[in-house]
Amino acid sequence: MAKQNFLYLWLGTGLLIILIAIPLILRRIPPNGFYGVRVPKTLNNPDIWYPVNHFCGWTLLWSGIIASIVSVALFFVTEFAVEAYSNICAIVVCSLLVISCISSLVYLRRF
Repeated sequence: MAKQNFLYLWLGTGLLIILIAIPLILRRIPPNGFYGVRVPKTLNNPDIWYPVNHFCGWTLLWSGIIASIVSVALFFVTEFAVEAYSNICAIVVCSLLVISCISSLVYLRRF
């Protein structure tokens, strides 16, 4: 597969993360078992659900922005082989999502 196709894949992944984040930031997603920070504490109390998912939305938004920038920057700035480029992008995206999840759970401890 051509390196350009991986650019589309990883840039699209970053943009998808951004799109997923926006309804959370806007507090449009009610407590549910499918989308958002779904732990008993948030599912049982809308007063906790909305601020925690608002925070999570912001962390996801920044994760998507960073992932998109990294995918484009690595594509144009470096001479990585296709496999290395894709692996680095995958590591960056996964790391950002883990950081987002952990920071959201830490934020949840405030409630």
